[in-house]
Amino acid sequence: MSNTQNSELERRVDEVLFYIWDPFGFKGEPFARTEYRNYVEEVLNCLQDAKSANELTALLIDIVENRMGLVFSPEKSQTVGKLLFRHKKTIESET
Repeated sequence: MSNTQNSELERRVDEVLFYIWDPFGFKGEPFARTEYRNYVEEVLNCLQDAKSANELTALLIDIVENRMGLVFSPEKSQTVGKLLFRHKKTIESET
């Protein structure tokens, strides 16, 4: 993946985590726009190495349950894992 593609994937990960995954429910609050930035690099690294969306789903569930201490829909994390994996495949196909 080129630097340009990697930057685009990072931007998309950041947006998906905030606007779609959003376990704290902050997406409508401008003051909280950076709330999930601490997870972007880890999710991006997992995404770059992932062979399937299931790996991303497992990471997202781990973050929510074990680091944030929240009860959150695993289905939502699965949906986001699949979406991020599709973003990766789309960016990789754009050469």
